[in-house]
Amino acid sequence: MRLNFENMKQHDRKNKSLVVFDIDKFNVINIMYGTNIGDDILKYIVRIFKEMLPNDELYKDNADGFIGIIYHDDKEEIVKKLNMLDYRIKKDIERNKVIPIKISMGICSLDNSESLHRIYSNALIAKREIKDKMNKSYKFFDERNKKTIIDNQKIESEFLEALKNDEFEVWYQPKYDMRNKKICGAEALIRWRKQDGSLIPPDKFIPVFENNGQIIQLDEEVIKKVCKDIKEMSYLGYEIHPISINLSRLHLEHQGIVKRIEALLKEYDIDTSKIAFEITESVFLNNNDKLNNIVDELHRLGFKVEMDDYGTGISVLSSISKSSFDTLKLDKSFIDNIGNSKMDIIIKSTIDMAKKLNMKIIAEGIETQDQVEFLVANNCFIAQGYYFSKPIPKNDYFALLSK
Repeated sequence: MRLNFENMKQHDRKNKSLVVFDIDKFNVINIMYGTNIGDDILKYIVRIFKEMLPNDELYKDNADGFIGIIYHDDKEEIVKKLNMLDYRIKKDIERNKVIPIKISMGICSLDNSESLHRIYSNALIAKREIKDKMNKSYKFFDERNKKTIIDNQKIESEFLEALKNDEFEVWYQPKYDMRNKKICGAEALIRWRKQDGSLIPPDKFIPVFENNGQIIQLDEEVIKKVCKDIKEMSYLGYEIHPISINLSRLHLEHQGIVKRIEALLKEYDIDTSKIAFEITESVFLNNNDKLNNIVDELHRLGFKVEMDDYGTGISVLSSISKSSFDTLKLDKSFIDNIGNSKMDIIIKSTIDMAKKLNMKIIAEGIETQDQVEFLVANNCFIAQGYYFSKPIPKNDYFALLSK
């Protein structure tokens, strides 16, 4: 049965919330298991809803979606009800009573003067924000977050068209040898230039793509563009310094990441010694064995691998001893505290440790001459930061190489 908004009178709405929910990746379930299994799952959802919440109402919404009208005295009661529903599904999965599924629920109170269609729309907005997020099953609509949610959805919807229109640019932040102030490498950083010429800041779109999985395609776009730029540098006769590329957490968890990188390498015929991949410290903490295998495979192909943002996560000293990273990148949070006696000792010790482990060390976020002098005096010679150069467009980086 479908919900008829027109039949819901204002006096029917007190102490009720509208919940919009559906099954994540339901189309994939139909492809993998068949539409008969998909239909069985929909029937299962109806059955357990009625079992767990017998006094509430359930209506069909779309192919794999539902609308629930949940009765409650306060917010805590609706949270309790939805947690019961979520817990039941997880237990049934553990008992092999149902194939692994996850439902995403968006909630908006009916106890206000807005139109029912607007309340439904608000619940959809809340649901979309947590769609496909493994650690969240429901979200309440919050008017304060509405603009951010809508902006994020707009960014998400424009991604494929932006790829097609070649709107993503790779910029480069040069790395310098602080002893002679000469370029010795660069970090590749993504920028999004809309067709009207405006730039979307990375902190506006990267978190969106990390949440929805599009970051994997974006990572590969960066790799492709860096490969093309290295070929162009070679054609122009520039000295090619190693370029470092960030690999996202989601990409590192993706099956076949190394094979995909290897395929791109063959496509562009690139000297692998000219590319390094950066993996953040926090990613390394989550799955040491798997990441060590990826690092080893990248080494097999001839790439260097750098531990990025060292110092931002939990201590990984024991993990470093078991890994084969080539480079340690000191996070800007360390560099900003040069001059603090305790931090100076920590930085010196970290540099010494890296040297003894045959790892190169790079300092990030250099902004002052005092920082340069301290690092050079303590045998850290490679750095990047605004003191030397901000991230710059490709042509500006090429201009530096031509000098």
